[in-house]
Amino acid sequence: DLIRLAGIWKEALINHYNKIRNLETFITQLQTVGINHSKITIKSWLSNQYLIGPQDLREIDRVAKLTGDMDLIDYLEIVKKSIKKVRGYHKSAGSMLRRELIAYLESYDYDDISESLIEGNNFHTKHEKLGAIQLSMIQEVSNESKDIDNGYINRMLE
Repeated sequence: DLIRLAGIWKEALINHYNKIRNLETFITQLQTVGINHSKITIKSWLSNQYLIGPQDLREIDRVAKLTGDMDLIDYLEIVKKSIKKVRGYHKSAGSMLRRELIAYLESYDYDDISESLIEGNNFHTKHEKLGAIQLSMIQEVSNESKDIDNGYINRMLE
């Protein structure tokens, strides 16, 4: 299964972290093998269920070196190829959805949609294949920073 293979790197990483149970020590260990990311990125690697893999696939080699995980070491090239494939499928699906959504929304009056959004209302509709659609517009950006759980980053909030 492609998703399972793509996730082997993350299993190795999580298993290694679970042995340590100290994020600072874990980050220091990652740095010793050349993985130099922020604390937020490393926490995301450990907790974001939607993460496919690191941007730089060479970091998977470094995770294998650090963890010594035999599944990862044995399937290293397959894991990297699986991540590339899953990313490709995600991009293809996203492009298809975007084309379908744009074609569907062209049947609506643009002025009605934009007026609704400008007034601060969400625009709701339903598509036969895509299901419920909600368009929203950012009304305000705060200058104040807040700590937000990684699971809510880049997601719609109610």
